[in-house]
Amino acid sequence: MRLSTICVPLLLTTCVAFARVGQVLPQPLLWLQFDEGDGDIAADGSGNGNDATLHGDVEWVTGFRGTEGALGTLGLAPDEGGAVRFGENRWAVVPHDDMFHLTDDMTVACWVKLEGDGEDDGMSYQQAVFEKGPVWGAGLYSLMPDFNNNVLFQARDLLEGCNDELQGGYILGVGWTHIAGTFDGESIRVYVNGELADDLDCPGELQTNDEDLYIGSRAGAERWVLGVVDELYVFNVALSEEQVKHLYAPPSSVFAAQWHELKSGTVAPMTVGGN
Repeated sequence: MRLSTICVPLLLTTCVAFARVGQVLPQPLLWLQFDEGDGDIAADGSGNGNDATLHGDVEWVTGFRGTEGALGTLGLAPDEGGAVRFGENRWAVVPHDDMFHLTDDMTVACWVKLEGDGEDDGMSYQQAVFEKGPVWGAGLYSLMPDFNNNVLFQARDLLEGCNDELQGGYILGVGWTHIAGTFDGESIRVYVNGELADDLDCPGELQTNDEDLYIGSRAGAERWVLGVVDELYVFNVALSEEQVKHLYAPPSSVFAAQWHELKSGTVAPMTVGGN
């Protein structure tokens, strides 16, 4: 599998400085920035062409980078970064590609701002921001910002308890939150705002499936996300804790500026690496 680092070709020192921090990120399989602002397509920024089609009356809104929180977290002044507000009967679909046959190495991450309170709406106890696989079927993996009021990363084919017992981090009503789930063939881990919230020993491999990827719901039929989603990633690597922290908040002002230019399209990403 070809891995690449995310860099920008401004100066050679750019990639050197990035590498020195020991937190180099692999190229994602999927990167939905949700910056379009209108329409029914969210483009894949990874270069793999895995665009998402939006369904229902979704709403384009200001994303995390357009808030004051971006100033403290990313070291950037707020800009007009976008996001999508999902809800009941509002979701997105990415068509299946065999690159998403992930069996023992994966990361799913995003920014999310939940707006359901987990008590009164009857739906917000189980909200799926990302899911791939048949319902409770072979190869299912999903990231849920709210499963019984906790963040859940779920992998279906592993030991009993690995399906829905790894729950860590209450994020209902707290505003923008970065969440991530990883699986490395041995353990499942959940991260909230760059910090490890919980982990569970789950050795094994997932089966594969050819189901589409759903964002904001389970199969476009239930487990609706009641809130806003931004910056969704899928990697075919289990990111380390340092890498997740790096994804949440680039560690230096130098990289923050580079990240901003990459995000804004000022410069194109440069890929390096090999097989």
